[in-house]
Amino acid sequence: MSYCCSSISNWGPWSASTFRPNVCRCATLIYIAVTALTRVLAIDIKEMSDTHMITLTSAILTLCVAVLVLRIGSTRFNEDDGIEK
Repeated sequence: MSYCCSSISNWGPWSASTFRPNVCRCATLIYIAVTALTRVLAIDIKEMSDTHMITLTSAILTLCVAVLVLRIGSTRFNEDDGIEK
């Protein structure tokens, strides 16, 4: 059974493998966390102290760097190869 859909194969981080059952990529969870932190930052920015704002911003930046590291690592070390030849 093939789970690949040709209409969603070129969505960048939202590839066809994202929509497979029982498969959840780490990068997808990090994107969700970045979205949640960005919403908190956007909604509560008027009541936030400067320290809290800088902490949230640095957390978002750290998560973005983590996604970058995951993407570079997956292209460099090709996560699809299960066994070395």
